[in-house]
Amino acid sequence: MHYPLLPLLAAGVLLLGGCTPEPAQILYCGTPSVTEGDSSFDLTQRCGQPTAVEQAQDRPIATPVYDMNLGHYVIQSIPQPYEVWVYNDGPDRPVARISIKNGMIARIEVRGPATDSP
Repeated sequence: MHYPLLPLLAAGVLLLGGCTPEPAQILYCGTPSVTEGDSSFDLTQRCGQPTAVEQAQDRPIATPVYDMNLGHYVIQSIPQPYEVWVYNDGPDRPVARISIKNGMIARIEVRGPATDSP
């Protein structure tokens, strides 16, 4: 039996085998720490209120919406807003920027002089 797609499938498996997902960031505010996927409530309980809150939005997503006046669906670009919570404890401490989407930690970025975990 002849399988013409088998070499392509094998090549795809080899290529994907080299791809590893980026590890989730962890923010240490004492113990316990917070990580991507935790709720914003957990974040404030463990790390306190942020130094600043920035409003941001992802690229708009084209979404079909029913238009009652036209009697059919139309495509609308709906922006996806989210917040970036900033934790900055001073010039000698790392700055943490945490993206909050739908009440959950979506991304943690820690930059600064002391980014090593305790």
